[in-house]
Amino acid sequence: YSIPKRAFTLATGVAGTTALWWLLFNRHFNAHAPQCIQSFFGTVIPMSQQGPANGLYGQAEELAWRYSSNRLAVTAAIFGYFLSNISSEYTTMHPSIAKWISYYHHKMLGGAYLKTAQKMTHHVEDMSFNDLVGLEHVKQEFKLLVDYLANPEPYDRMGLTPSRGILLDGPTRTGKSFSVKALFCEINRMLATHGRSQEFKLIELDAPTIQRQGIGFLLELIKTAAPCVVFIDEFDLLDLQRKGQNALLSELLTYMSGTLSALDPKNQVIIIAATNRPENLDIALRQPGRFGKQLHFAYPTFNDRAQYITRKIKKLSLDPQTFDIDRLAYETHNQSYEALNTLINNALLKARIRSQRLSQKHIEEVLDQEIRHIITAENKHIAPHEQDILAAYFAGQALIINLIDTYI
Repeated sequence: YSIPKRAFTLATGVAGTTALWWLLFNRHFNAHAPQCIQSFFGTVIPMSQQGPANGLYGQAEELAWRYSSNRLAVTAAIFGYFLSNISSEYTTMHPSIAKWISYYHHKMLGGAYLKTAQKMTHHVEDMSFNDLVGLEHVKQEFKLLVDYLANPEPYDRMGLTPSRGILLDGPTRTGKSFSVKALFCEINRMLATHGRSQEFKLIELDAPTIQRQGIGFLLELIKTAAPCVVFIDEFDLLDLQRKGQNALLSELLTYMSGTLSALDPKNQVIIIAATNRPENLDIALRQPGRFGKQLHFAYPTFNDRAQYITRKIKKLSLDPQTFDIDRLAYETHNQSYEALNTLINNALLKARIRSQRLSQKHIEEVLDQEIRHIITAENKHIAPHEQDILAAYFAGQALIINLIDTYI
């Protein structure tokens, strides 16, 4: 709706600039301009060819004649309109312009500033479903969703439309946010493969933002950004329960019933929520037409941990054969993917500080400090009787690990 206004503003700017050029260079213009343009703008009579103005009335008449003959008043009006619209446009566009200036500033600085630049533009690192270790049930559901977005008509005709409201539940740091970003990248990769210029957007929200801005803020975001993937983290913090007057729950239920059932292929909206406590959500939210699909995340198994550590070491251009992968996977029982990533990164940091190559020794040293929580003698003085207690405690742990087969 702003295109006609902006086009007219641009036209008045061009006309005003042309008129200003004529006022500043009128002698050259009068000498060389075509007859049709001269008849439109008029001809300025030099003061030397005009008679002298007599008295105050004569000077006022001469001033009025000069204003009317050289279109100065019209030029001033044109520029006034142009500048007023430009100022309003600048007020609207200034935050975006400032953001991009800051983005390129950080990008040119390089190094650690690149992450700041990526956050400013909501940059999502390119990834795919192959980067999701384990989580086969999640990849299967997300692949079905990507296939639907590639060609939704056959699914809609057969009534097999997959759920576009998905609830991810499970312990923290088990890959919920990571899987959403992989889905987002796969959707855009699919659109590019099919030659479609349409591009999905990723909107990441959290519960405090929705509570502070209101449900209307979420609705407006979706309207202006569709097609998009909306990811709401820590969804249970919204306290969406049937108790008292929960207007937020009522608005969200009403909106999701209408939005997620829409069949417009150009304005598809996928709403994904993540929570550690699905039991705190009202049962109406977990019905078809809302969050009809629930995907459970858990800590990685032994094989998943071994696969993740192997891939992480390969990304560092190191040979996994030089590491005891099975031992590392065994020692990291009940650890999340984020904990495994932090473990190897901290070991790599230790190796670089010592100007050494990453090895099994560095990883096990970090294991002792951050997962096994072993207190080394050189870091803290421990009384002899406390050493006996610690030795008995760790010996008991070692016996349990070796005697219970179900530890993995």
